[in-house]
Amino acid sequence: MFAPSDDGLLCDLRVHRIKEEARSMSLLSQGRDRVQWSAYGFIAGILIGLVLGWLFHGVIGTVVNFLIVAALLTPFIIAFIFWRRTKERIEDLRTPDPVPTVPLDRGDPIDAPSYVIRERSESREQ
Repeated sequence: MFAPSDDGLLCDLRVHRIKEEARSMSLLSQGRDRVQWSAYGFIAGILIGLVLGWLFHGVIGTVVNFLIVAALLTPFIIAFIFWRRTKERIEDLRTPDPVPTVPLDRGDPIDAPSYVIRERSESREQ
């Protein structure tokens, strides 16, 4: 069937094919190991995330509740501030500033811009 020289060639081809398969199997096993360790890392990350989420759910819940309450109260606070400012302006327009008066006793000196109005004659005197 085959010549003796062909027998050595077939043997070499088989050895070469076996070596190629071994290389591809080793590459496959390396890839499988890499994927397996990646899966372990993924599972560990999920577990750590669950534990940390469980530990901090109270803090995060409190912050979220505070933000919701702040968002709901903000329009009322702004409306109250606006109402107070407009009310102060209206009251300022209604009531003029009081003129400062200083009570004087008899014989006290009178400042130059001050006037004394006599009761009977209603004349002004500086």
